[in-house]
Amino acid sequence: MISVIIPNLNGRMYLDFCLGSLRRQSYRDFETILVDNGSRDGSCEWVERNFSEVRIVRFPRNMGFSRAVNAGIEASRGEYVVLLNNDTEVEADCLEELKKALDQNQDVGFAASKVLFYDRRQVINSAGDAVSPSGYAWNLGFSLPDSDDFNEERLVFGASAAAAIYRRSMLFDLGLFDEDYFAYYEDVDLSFRAQLKGYKCLYAPRAVVYHRLGGTTKPESSLVVYYTERNVLFNLVKDVSTPILLSYGLKIFRHNIYRFFGCLFRGHFPIWLEAKLRALPYIMKMLKKRQEIQRGRKVSFRYLQSALSTGRIKWF
Repeated sequence: MISVIIPNLNGRMYLDFCLGSLRRQSYRDFETILVDNGSRDGSCEWVERNFSEVRIVRFPRNMGFSRAVNAGIEASRGEYVVLLNNDTEVEADCLEELKKALDQNQDVGFAASKVLFYDRRQVINSAGDAVSPSGYAWNLGFSLPDSDDFNEERLVFGASAAAAIYRRSMLFDLGLFDEDYFAYYEDVDLSFRAQLKGYKCLYAPRAVVYHRLGGTTKPESSLVVYYTERNVLFNLVKDVSTPILLSYGLKIFRHNIYRFFGCLFRGHFPIWLEAKLRALPYIMKMLKKRQEIQRGRKVSFRYLQSALSTGRIKWF
């Protein structure tokens, strides 16, 4: 059984497309859980009237993405958990293909969908996630035309939580999503922790999802910049192993300088500074988490070096 979990905050305008596409799935053994973060647009009432099969978990206010999806996972029953953004629409065989990706690859813990732009359906939004030694991440294939290059199943570093499937057992082994992140980069952190524990991530190109990028929050908004710049520091402190820090110290420094000037030129310097300063009180807490995460590492540094350098996995 699959549990589909959709976090929602004032996303009523998108839910008809998202939930409607789930009704058309070829694979039928699934439940849908909408986790509402205090919407004021009538989302819950509308879903109750029009999609009575959907279970709703309600919060009175916005608790953040991480808390919302964790609540959905804890309320779910499926062996597999699929996370979907509310501004997505899935092809009719998407759940079937995601399930196949894990059923046919028992050594894989989670899988990334082929995510295309909703309004440009031949353009890649994400073909899995790549992560640099600095803790920053990017969507593989972003803004490239969909082509045969993106039709090959392959191992990647991680999956965007906008459209991904996870083994329930893996999620609970990792401790679910880190709620200190609130929103953004919590999926990168989870991918990193999964990789350290030896869980592989598969890009499943036949599981196709269309995404209205920024449908809920615009990519260059102050909110996105703030949580990205704060949470990437959490990733660096928690997840990047000491030999990687030592080997890539200069590259990490350069990347952070590049990000600093990027924020400066876009007028985001005050947000960048606030994000870094507000991260400081969390550092001791993140260092404690680091101890547990690094103690549980099951992969070699050679493997990590390859994965972080190329964005594609080479297994040794």
